[in-house]
Amino acid sequence: MKKAYLGVIFIAVLFLTACGANGDATKESPDKKQSDKKAVLTIKDMAGRTVEFEEKPKRIVALTNSDMNILYALGTTVVGRQTQDASGVEADALKKAAEVGNTHDLNLEKIAATNPDAIVASSEQNLKDVPALESLGAKVILTGANSISDIKKQTEILGELVWQPKKAEKLNAEITQNEKKCRTKSPAK
Repeated sequence: MKKAYLGVIFIAVLFLTACGANGDATKESPDKKQSDKKAVLTIKDMAGRTVEFEEKPKRIVALTNSDMNILYALGTTVVGRQTQDASGVEADALKKAAEVGNTHDLNLEKIAATNPDAIVASSEQNLKDVPALESLGAKVILTGANSISDIKKQTEILGELVWQPKKAEKLNAEITQNEKKCRTKSPAK
């Protein structure tokens, strides 16, 4: 009888331990999974959002011509671009990039078809679209430039995104030089 009683207690303890462990594991596993993933890149975009990447983005969609122009100047290409191109980027370089709409008229199907890791969009026009864009499995970086200092910040952020901070510094130095030349030629303007 004592053996049966001890057996029942042993099974009850085993059962309670197992249930407790499963309950705890279920509660901790999402947090643990998130903490196990280390960000290799953290960017604060121009909307003030912090975006973390677990790996270097390779497939980028640019929804504005200014972002695309900077990305190409940094030596990278895009897999998706704005439908109406006025970027000044060589036409041959753009042939491989899918047309995915523009900041006012996104085509989520076409964006999804490019299988992007990152989508660069307008902080003014696309902030509301971030949940839909992120539902495609990509991280969204928001930019926007209304001044020369904004353009420099935009270049810096995109330089971080494509792991080219030194090229971004060089581009910003060129902007500063051109700005100085313009002030020298037309100081009143």
